[in-house]
Amino acid sequence: MLDNQKPAYIVTEPALTSLHTSQLLTQQEHVTARRVWGEYAFNVEAYDEELYSKLFNEYVMSDEFKNRDFVIERLNQPDYISAHKKFYEQMMSNEDNLYDEIS
Repeated sequence: MLDNQKPAYIVTEPALTSLHTSQLLTQQEHVTARRVWGEYAFNVEAYDEELYSKLFNEYVMSDEFKNRDFVIERLNQPDYISAHKKFYEQMMSNEDNLYDEIS
């Protein structure tokens, strides 16, 4: 397997993106997902086989898995992606301003 095709990250919290819990991302897929959804739109951890097995087993038993086709279809719409990214950028901007006010 080529290095750029090896899993580098595991999605641990997809939030309101079309990613799913336990999804494996290469380094390039991670960069692309951050560009599409926004820097803070979802959480990942470094790839670890044990963590992947745990999360995948939980995922296939979840409602998220049962509804994945519906979710992927709805959340991959360009207007949703654009609104989602704008929302997270505004949240992070407001959070930065809040920290400035407290300091």
